[in-house]
This record gives sequence, structure tokens and C-alpha cells, in this order.
Amino acid sequence: MSLRSIRLDKGWSQEQLAEISGLSVRTVQRIEQGHKPGLETVRSLASALDVDVSLIRNEDAPDQPDEPQERKAVRKRRKRLLGYKTHLAVYGYTMLALLILNAITYDGAWWVIWPALGWGLAIALHGGRVPITPRKIKRKLKSAFFG
Repeated sequence: MSLRSIRLDKGWSQEQLAEISGLSVRTVQRIEQGHKPGLETVRSLASALDVDVSLIRNEDAPDQPDEPQERKAVRKRRKRLLGYKTHLAVYGYTMLALLILNAITYDGAWWVIWPALGWGLAIALHGGRVPITPRKIKRKLKSAFFG
């Protein structure tokens, strides 16, 4: 059992548990969110709740269910696409600045082509790892969050 479920079985609020155990409300909140408490904190909580110390230290019972795998996958793809778009925007602005610099200091050579080609290759490789379109992401998000 988790600390939260033990506390709720007793019908106590976090504030009541904190007052009885001599801990701060924030400490109780952190422990219920998954932070690992120290031994003295566990002893105080166990004494206040009148339970064995091993019940509070049980790490097998999370307070909140894990996020569904499909939702995690959609979130990961979305983050990957956002990273690619950011990379593309930085490339575009930087190449524009280098082109202007090359034009201002023109001495007969367009050296800006070399960084554009090199970085352009990196952009192409990055884009190859993002096989999903924004329309597909919207559709996946809609199905993942709204059924």
C-alpha cells in the first residue's frame, strides 16, 4: 500500500497527517508524489498512522497509474518533430545571416555554400528520423486523449 492509500483509509487529510506526525505538509506531499523519504520520516509516519514501517517504504505501489504506452509514444513523436522544426528554423536563420555576411564581405568567393551544404546534410538526416507528419500527430493526439 502507498502512503496516500493508507492516509485515505484513515480518512485523514495531508494536513492532519503532517500535524500528527510532526512533519510539514510539503514533506507529506512529496512522499505521496514518489520522493523517497528518510528513515526518521518513515518512522514518524508509521507511528502516526499506526502501521508497520515496511508498509510506508513499499515502492511497488505507485500513487498514480502509469501513462498509457500509446500516449507516451505520441508525446515522444511530437517532441521529436518539435526538435526537428527547431533545428530547421535555426538552420534557416543562421544561413540567412551567413549569406548576408558573405554578400557584405564578398571577395569573389561564395563560401557560405559549404556550411549550407554540410549543415543541410545534417538537417536531411535529422528529418529522416522524423517520419511523421503534423496531421498524423494531431490525429494520434485526438485519439489518445479523447478516445
